[in-house]
Amino acid sequence: MDALELRFGRYVLLATAVGDGEQTVTPAAMLATLQQRCGVVPSEVVIDVACPPHDLRLTFTAEEKCTDVLFSSMKIKCCRRWIQFSRWSRMVRAQPGALEYKSKLGFEGLPNQAWMTASVKDVLK
Repeated sequence: MDALELRFGRYVLLATAVGDGEQTVTPAAMLATLQQRCGVVPSEVVIDVACPPHDLRLTFTAEEKCTDVLFSSMKIKCCRRWIQFSRWSRMVRAQPGALEYKSKLGFEGLPNQAWMTASVKDVLK
C-alpha cells in the first residue's frame, strides 16, 4: 500500500466540482478545460469518474503536469462550476472510528519457522 500511495500521490489528482450546478462535469469536458487552461494534452492524462465526494480522478503520466494542475485548484471552471483539485491519498475517504465488536485472529496451520515475531507482524500488515 505504501508503494501505491507513493505512486498515486505524485501522479493522481481528485477533482471536485464545487457548488450546486445543473450540469455534471464529464471527463470529456474536464479534458477540454485542462487543454485550454493548463496546456494538458490527451496523452498526458487519463480521466475517470470517481466515487463521491470527488467527481473525477485524473491520472497523469508526468509529475510536473500533475503539480501544475494542482496549483490551478479553484482557479478554473468546468461546466460553470469551480474545480477543486487535491492529491490522492489512501486516507481520502477514511474517518476515525472504533470497532464495535472484539475480534480474535488465529494463525492455525503455520509452519514452525513462520512463528517468528517478524513473520507474524508481516502477516498483520
